[in-house]
Amino acid sequence: MRIRALILVALSAALLAAQAQLPDTPAGRVFARWLEVFNRGDRAALKDFLEKHHARGAARLDDEIEFREETGGFEFQKVEESAATRLTGIVKERESGRYASFTVEVEAAEPHRIAKF
Repeated sequence: MRIRALILVALSAALLAAQAQLPDTPAGRVFARWLEVFNRGDRAALKDFLEKHHARGAARLDDEIEFREETGGFEFQKVEESAATRLTGIVKERESGRYASFTVEVEAAEPHRIAKF
């Protein structure tokens, strides 16, 4: 009985770990990079990211910084749907512990600019 419980715990942990991995797709890579830069709160790095990957570029910088201050950043929780250029999932705010869903769509061509977020 104890071995069965340990196996169930191990399988549950493996499933949770698998869900917490971002896919190696253009959308997954762009989202992962945004999340890393956003969570650091480094204005210069965020500006560089936005200029490369967002249609509005650095014009969004102040909004992104303000959003970072409000949320404290995010912890990625799980993928809900994934395709090469589209990703939906769940994140958790560091500041409040609230959960939020996200969708990011990127252009198919390099540098995979964000079409929708």
